[in-house]
Amino acid sequence: MSEDFDAYYKWLAIPPHDQPPDHYRLLGVARFESDEDVIANAADQRMMHLRGFQNGKHAELCQKLLNEISGARLCLLQASSKAAYDEQLQAAAEPAPSANPAASSVVNRPPTGPAVRPGAPPSAPNSSAATHSASRRPAASPPPGGSAPTRPAPRPGAPSPGFDPLSAPSPLEREWGKPAAPMYPTRQPVRPSSGGKVVGIVLAVLGGGALLMVLACCGGAAYVYTSARSAVADIQQEFNEASRRAAAERAARRLPPTTPPRMPPSGRPSPSRPFPGQHTSNRPVPARPPQGSGSLATAEAVVRPAASDVIDLIALVDPRADAVHGAWSKVAGTLTCATQHLVPRVETPYLPPRNYDVRLEFEQEKYRHPICFILPISDGKYGVRHVDKFSANQRHTVRLEVRGTTTEAFLNDVSQGKLDFSELRESGFHNLRDRRKLGIGCDDPTIFYKAVVEPQDAQDLGQLTISVEEAARRTKITARPVGLWPANAVDGMVDLIAVIDPQEDAVHGEWQKQINMLVCFSKHFVPRIEAPYIPPAEYDVLLEFEQASPRNPVGVIFPIEEESHVYQFKNLPANQKVAVRLEVRSDHAEGFINGESMGRVPRDDLETTTWHRLRDSRKLGIGCDDPTTFYSAMVRETNGAGQYTIPPEYAGTASQP
Repeated sequence: MSEDFDAYYKWLAIPPHDQPPDHYRLLGVARFESDEDVIANAADQRMMHLRGFQNGKHAELCQKLLNEISGARLCLLQASSKAAYDEQLQAAAEPAPSANPAASSVVNRPPTGPAVRPGAPPSAPNSSAATHSASRRPAASPPPGGSAPTRPAPRPGAPSPGFDPLSAPSPLEREWGKPAAPMYPTRQPVRPSSGGKVVGIVLAVLGGGALLMVLACCGGAAYVYTSARSAVADIQQEFNEASRRAAAERAARRLPPTTPPRMPPSGRPSPSRPFPGQHTSNRPVPARPPQGSGSLATAEAVVRPAASDVIDLIALVDPRADAVHGAWSKVAGTLTCATQHLVPRVETPYLPPRNYDVRLEFEQEKYRHPICFILPISDGKYGVRHVDKFSANQRHTVRLEVRGTTTEAFLNDVSQGKLDFSELRESGFHNLRDRRKLGIGCDDPTIFYKAVVEPQDAQDLGQLTISVEEAARRTKITARPVGLWPANAVDGMVDLIAVIDPQEDAVHGEWQKQINMLVCFSKHFVPRIEAPYIPPAEYDVLLEFEQASPRNPVGVIFPIEEESHVYQFKNLPANQKVAVRLEVRSDHAEGFINGESMGRVPRDDLETTTWHRLRDSRKLGIGCDDPTTFYSAMVRETNGAGQYTIPPEYAGTASQP
């Protein structure tokens, strides 16, 4: 321990001229402070501050100061001892200050004055300390020739000559005796042994070796990963080159692209319900002549004389051959796009003349982006004319007038302005395979009910990029006879699937017949099909069907006073065959799912919407909004007899693949 370390000054900010401090100065409160809370809090703060030095190199001195503060706190918090101590301080303040020079540091200073025992008379200041110091040194002989000189009276609280603070008892020790062990034992520093040093060196060497091994493993893994990526890139490049070569060879042979067979949307095959077979089309994909080559047929072969020289683009379009992007299909005279994003578009096998009009009738469930016409401008160039700002869930009519190099668009007979060919932009999202053709594009699911071209010059009707025979085959319509015939129900039951022809009777969506089953592959816009059957006054409709992921109800569309109404079956289970029955009576309709009633609806409360509208509102129809497999669709006539809208010889001979 350093001999010149002043703990009073360094730790408690008590300068040398105030040492040794009295109890009040030691606690840092005003002299003769009477508030016990102030005294107790000051003592606690001092002790908490000093405990931070207990484990340092001056731990022994710190323990001494803690004992002094404890004694001062005990003395000042007892009324009797405090009164005696205050009286002692007042009496000691009257004599003149001592001439004894101040010590150089707190190491040579006494801690505090003696504690006063309750009830004992106050003693002279530092009497015990002086007695203790005098007992430790030999008595001094008087100087020769006379008595010893008289020492000046010491200052109150000043140490006696030769006082040792480390050996002197503290006030608490003087009050209660010296403790057997220090209140807070000091912590001795731990010095490592030679064996511990050796172990540390060994562990450091092992840790360094392990770190080097980890770094080597990481480097090896990075090398393997880089090599694998390079190998995969090489394999992918070889695969892409092989695919391009195969595509070029296929195009040279003019072979149609291979597509996987389609499967029914309902569950997996089982012994009780065998797999109905693959859904493939019997119509081959027509060969496509190279762009800019081959002979062009005149459009006169497909002009409808009764329609004032109108060319039906929907009839000419083959979605499998003419779709540039997106899922396009033709159902019952409509052209449907079921794709959104990246501008789904289809090109028609038609090169328009110089002056012509294009008319479209379409409907969208959600409007986000415009409808566009893709027009040929000059050799190898095309332009895009947009028509926008229309409402969803409504049928709209759009007309585009092209006169030379000027275009003007009309939405519901309202002009959207004129634009010259030079103002029409060209975009890669609207590119066609043959830029001489006329194209139609959209960016949302859309139903095109009508798409016709009206040439304005009888001598210039445009040209076709397909043969006259192919054009005649595409536009030929073999309509069934029109009329009413008895349904000839067997035991009062009529099989609707047997008489339905999807090519003739589908109103919206893609429908097919597969081994006495009716399959709907479409969703959105309520895919529906009408049967060539007009029901009697009262009857029951019995359906058995299955859906892989039902989201919306299945509905039976039936006539009431020659207007289509619908009863919907909701909350259907997935991947399960469901049997539903609809009882239609003169004043109400009641539905059942697996024999459980879904509620009776009065005749006047039955729902009617445009989404369930049929072409012939007298007929019976079926609607769904998800891919569905119908295993059975029967009508049980309970009051009256229904009628077919096809001859009896057509019943049971509807086309199926």
